[in-house]
Amino acid sequence: MTTKISLLNDVEDVALANPIADGHSLVYNASTNKWISAFPGVFVYSNIGDLPLSGVSTGTMAIVSSTGILYVWINSGWFVVSFS
Repeated sequence: MTTKISLLNDVEDVALANPIADGHSLVYNASTNKWISAFPGVFVYSNIGDLPLSGVSTGTMAIVSSTGILYVWINSGWFVVSFS
């Protein structure tokens, strides 16, 4: 189901400490049952060794440009995204 939202007030349970920043979107956090501001983009790193190992949120995606491989951070590590 898709609903068009014209104002932030149209969404219930929005928990924002700060206004939504440019490039961010609202993402539903099922653990807190609230909407949060999140960056939906894909980060680009030159080499696999450049991928951060701390301060990364589950669902963060990154492309390693030297290999063209897409990774997603799940819980505590980077995993290769495979397309079959």
